This record gives sequence, C-alpha cells and structure tokens, in this order.
Amino acid sequence: MKFKKIYILSSLIVLLFIFKASIYRAIIKYEVVGSRKGYEVKDENLINFIEKELIEDDLIDIESILKKSRVLTNEKLHFTSSKCDIDPNKLITSEYTHCIGYALFFETICNYMIKKNPLLKDWKATTRIGELYFFGINIHNYIESPFFKDHDFVIIENAKTGQKFFIDPTVSDYLSIDTVSVR
Repeated sequence: MKFKKIYILSSLIVLLFIFKASIYRAIIKYEVVGSRKGYEVKDENLINFIEKELIEDDLIDIESILKKSRVLTNEKLHFTSSKCDIDPNKLITSEYTHCIGYALFFETICNYMIKKNPLLKDWKATTRIGELYFFGINIHNYIESPFFKDHDFVIIENAKTGQKFFIDPTVSDYLSIDTVSVR
C-alpha cells in the first residue's frame, strides 16, 4: 500500500514536470497594460556577445532566433529584486536585473538578430507591461509590494501575417517555459 502511494505521487510529479509549460499556459494568462521603449545595441561587449552566436549558429527562421535569444538571456542574466540596471547595454556586464531588464535584454538581442537576417524583416519584438491572471483572477490586486505591481514580457509579431509569439524571459529562465498565454 505504501509503495502504491509513493508510485502515484512520483508519477504525478513526473507528469507535472513534463506538462509544466502546458499547465502554466492554461492557468496563468498575461494581459497587456502598457509598453516599454526598447533599446538599440550600442555596447561593444553586447555586440560581441551576440555576434559570436551568429557565427556559430544558422539562425534562418524566427523560431531559431527566439530560441537563441532565450538561451543568451538565460545564460547572461540573474534575477534580483534590488535596484538594478534595465539597459541591455549595461546588463551585459552588470548581469543582475528583474523582469523589466530580462524582457528588454531579450527584446534587444532578438531584434538585433532579426535585423541581421533580411528574410525576417517583417518581425519585431516589443516589451510589454502586463498583469498576470491566475484562473482569471488578477494576482496584482492581492500583492501590496510596488515591486510586483506589474510584470514585463515580450511580444514578437510579424507585421504582415499578424503571427505572434509571447515570451516571458524571466519565466523562461527559472521555469524553462518557452511561451506564455495572453488574454
């Protein structure tokens, strides 16, 4: 009997891990409440960081650029709730930031790679200010800390087709969830 309970519990944990992205997208929804001005890549260290990856990888479609942007963001940044930089040109060396910096860093890398590939000229990444809904309930109404008044994520959109990808770089880094859902 004890073995059966352990087996069931272990199986549930494995299933939750396997389907965590689908479960997250089903119960957590993002709603856009604003946008942030993006940054251009100016810092030589940031340029070299991105260019090294462009030489090593064949980034021929938007999915490969999104994946590489997630990998680079996750590799370089570390989360902090302290006062920090949000400018990607500074984050390349400071490395500690919160959701705003994560989103802006991801957006900047993504747009740089898109500009380098003329086949993808219709795509653009933009950082959005959002609120999170858990089973349809706005969780920000229950958090008093000004730090948690909203949460930034990135929308990558094709201007011609309207196709969109929704990515939360902070959640990608800490939960390995590639895309999120928007209300």
